Amino acid sequence: MEGSATANGADGSGGALTLKTSDSPEAVRDYYRDQLNQAGMKVNEMNNALAGTQLLIVTGEGSGHHIAVQIASYEGKTQISLQYSDR
Repeated sequence: MEGSATANGADGSGGALTLKTSDSPEAVRDYYRDQLNQAGMKVNEMNNALAGTQLLIVTGEGSGHHIAVQIASYEGKTQISLQYSDR
């Protein structure tokens, strides 16, 4: 784990987590997409190329929860940035 943060407020709670792995960006995307689907969330995906770097984004919403996962290749590893919130 690279870092994490959480917050609680009157409107709900949320947090962020940053991870690195040697798995491919596509394998990471598939994992999170499957997990969000299994949790019964509505899943959306976006694929972008920014300055020669592939950026994959998977989001899930359901039952007052929102999760966004950004996946990118960085320095030979796959970096995962996960944000969540409960409303």
